[in-house]
Amino acid sequence: MKRISLFILLVLYMLLTSRSSQAQGFAPLGAEWTYHDIVGGPLTGEEYLYKYKCIQVDTFPDKVVSTVSYEYLTQGLEWWSSSPDPYHTWRDTVTGTLQFYEQNDTVWVYNNIFQKYTPLYIFNAQEGDTLRIPILDIHPTYPNATPDGDSVFVLIVDSIRTVNYDGVNAETYFVSNYLGDTINVDWNNFDGPEDIPNPICNWTAAVKYRSMDSIPLSPIAGMPIGAYTRLFGGVGQGLLPGRFFLPPNDNTVWEGQHILNKIQCFGNDTVSFVIDTGLGCDTFEFNRPLAVNSVNALKGVDVYPNPARNTLVLQAQQPFAAHTSLSVTDMLGRTVVDKTVVAGKQQHTLSVTGWTAGTYILILEQDGQRYYRKVQVVH
Repeated sequence: MKRISLFILLVLYMLLTSRSSQAQGFAPLGAEWTYHDIVGGPLTGEEYLYKYKCIQVDTFPDKVVSTVSYEYLTQGLEWWSSSPDPYHTWRDTVTGTLQFYEQNDTVWVYNNIFQKYTPLYIFNAQEGDTLRIPILDIHPTYPNATPDGDSVFVLIVDSIRTVNYDGVNAETYFVSNYLGDTINVDWNNFDGPEDIPNPICNWTAAVKYRSMDSIPLSPIAGMPIGAYTRLFGGVGQGLLPGRFFLPPNDNTVWEGQHILNKIQCFGNDTVSFVIDTGLGCDTFEFNRPLAVNSVNALKGVDVYPNPARNTLVLQAQQPFAAHTSLSVTDMLGRTVVDKTVVAGKQQHTLSVTGWTAGTYILILEQDGQRYYRKVQVVH
């Protein structure tokens, strides 16, 4: 009887450790990730620093769940002719947690939209396979705007190969998006992601395009190629895929926020790497602040509504001084509203109905100083 009890305990221990090691293959306790990139320029842009850390591992009867904390750091940049390096103008920080577990050759993530765990990284796939992955809320402050149509994004596995990340090899799955049946899409009156049958999400490592044989006559040139790995997950976007779409005759435009982070650092108990040793894993590359960085620094000035759907109002308690102007750029630094004189006004209204849903930077210039406000447009 004693031998049987010991045997049962041994079997239970082996099952638990097997489950634990399986889950720990992706997000072991203490594992840390950093993603970093800079977009925009030559006048304005943004720098992103996304940091993750596995802070807790819980064992349940059917799975082992890793809780990963995140810190999303973003700062606005402005380049001045007097200096080759930009100054930062504003900074945002968003924090929270994600829950993952690994089972059946798949990493699952708790999905707030569906209120359950759904597949995120699928490893039992072959080149040419089609993957259907449920959409996610990609950013805590920018809720997912699901277009009419499917609630999943569809990926094609382009290739699977081992990639060396600064001395650490990782099996990497390169995937591109499938738009779905676009036969009835009116490309001459294309009006954003709601006109695409499938949502477009990906872990974009770089904006690289391939030809789209499925719609050779469309004005869209191709789709970004993203990637994820068995070792650390997403290569370019962070642990969660980004949401975006490609309007005709234009570059990539992202819904909510233009984020093109790239893996910079990863480490667990057995392996670690740092892609750019000069940058490190914890700080922005550019840390020189401008003296004033918010429209709120101008006493009695408000910008509303934020987010805006139809109009955006700049409201002042007193008329703006002489030589005061207003301009707006998108997250790539492209001018959306040219410099507009608002001197002498107490209120100025902008129509945003023709703007693509996303994030913009409002720039108010007064008496040789520039003041900034990040605004969100939704439709």
